[in-house]
Amino acid sequence: TKITTNKINFLKIPSMEQNTQRFVAPWASGEKLRKVESEVLIPNLMKKKAKVLCQDYMKAFDACSKGRVFSLMWSCKGEVQALRNCISNELEKPDLYSEAKLEYLKEREKFQEEYVETGSLKKKKKEIRKEEIL
Repeated sequence: TKITTNKINFLKIPSMEQNTQRFVAPWASGEKLRKVESEVLIPNLMKKKAKVLCQDYMKAFDACSKGRVFSLMWSCKGEVQALRNCISNELEKPDLYSEAKLEYLKEREKFQEEYVETGSLKKKKKEIRKEEIL
């Protein structure tokens, strides 16, 4: 059908949302990871987990840094070094990588299922808040 507006003819195109079928992309199913997932997303998840595991060291550094500005650099060297050691030790563990990979794959699969059902590419606000708390 044609619509005429201000002497310009437009073809009325049916909405793409009505005609498209949503599907899971081949790369987004199974355990195969893209380069960005294995080199960026999973290591970021590992860092978050390592920070949770090193919470005691973070609290010690936080207590040391209270009320300090410039003296923080030399006054809290021990706490900073202990925190860095803890995080690097946790990141070197192969169990942490496999745990983060499994968690990421579950999250990716859940997202793909939601996309096929709803067509929404956005996470629900409740889920985002839960992730921020964890």
